[in-house]
Amino acid sequence: MNTDSSRRLAWVDGARGIAVLWMIQTHVCNAFLAPELKNTPAFVRLTYLNGLVAPTFLTISGYLLGLAICRRKGVFPARFWWRLLGIAGCGYALHFPFFEVWARDWDGALRSGSLVDVLQCLALSQGLFVLAWRLPRPAFGGLALTALFVGAAPAVYQIQELPVFVQGYLNPSSGSLFPLFPWAGFVGFGVWAGVSHRRHLWWAGALTALGLGLVLPRPDPFTGASLPFFFERLGWVCLGLGALEWSGGGWIPEMVALAGRRSLEMYVGHLVLLGGLWGALHGGRGVGVWEAAALWGMLVGVLLAWGRWRDSRDRIKES
Repeated sequence: MNTDSSRRLAWVDGARGIAVLWMIQTHVCNAFLAPELKNTPAFVRLTYLNGLVAPTFLTISGYLLGLAICRRKGVFPARFWWRLLGIAGCGYALHFPFFEVWARDWDGALRSGSLVDVLQCLALSQGLFVLAWRLPRPAFGGLALTALFVGAAPAVYQIQELPVFVQGYLNPSSGSLFPLFPWAGFVGFGVWAGVSHRRHLWWAGALTALGLGLVLPRPDPFTGASLPFFFERLGWVCLGLGALEWSGGGWIPEMVALAGRRSLEMYVGHLVLLGGLWGALHGGRGVGVWEAAALWGMLVGVLLAWGRWRDSRDRIKES
């Protein structure tokens, strides 16, 4: 592996590790923090920072896909598509409507089971961008698809009355947190960054996106369908990723890099463990800052131990 690739992988693992560790904090605080602590200016500021985690994951996934598109010249084996199906399947499994099925609330079960989370968004958008790069003019196809996901979001958010399992991919009206519009736009920008191999694209993207986020009028209400919402978050994500790539990632602690290498397992594992904690604590009575920090540390410790064990198994298989 050449030096450039090593540096790239180091900073990417670091970026994913920081993002997944921050995401665990996000979910711990949202699930267990006492209500009075959530009604504070500090929590509002923290929530804004928490909202940058998912765009970071999606942008990094697109970046890695862009590198793979260059390496494979747009042709991917069957195992790539099976992996995308597996990622989407994990997303649906995490939202399986156990309680609705138990209560025979079939309408509720269909609605809950059709929720689109970040994993389904990531899997479908990656598949669509791979197909776009198979077109006669791949760069144009990829940019057009990105522009569609971002620019059409305000109109798509008005669509109603579609089957719930389709509606969830278009807008949040059925309860989905990460519909393709506009979230797949982050994947699209990441793909372009990976394909272009231009480091300055992160800085140019940050300046352009933050500028557009400030200049474009903010609608009322301010929702994920608005262009300022997308560009503001893309700007901060590009700024952070540009700084990480510039640094090379050599300073990133091994535990953070391990979390990055096992980011998918960390993501799925912490949601499963949080579900168990939620039940054990009878729905989350509300804890203080230090108790939430302890819960975060416990989850991270268990998941990192699992990651180290998985890494050791992989090294044994390779030897």
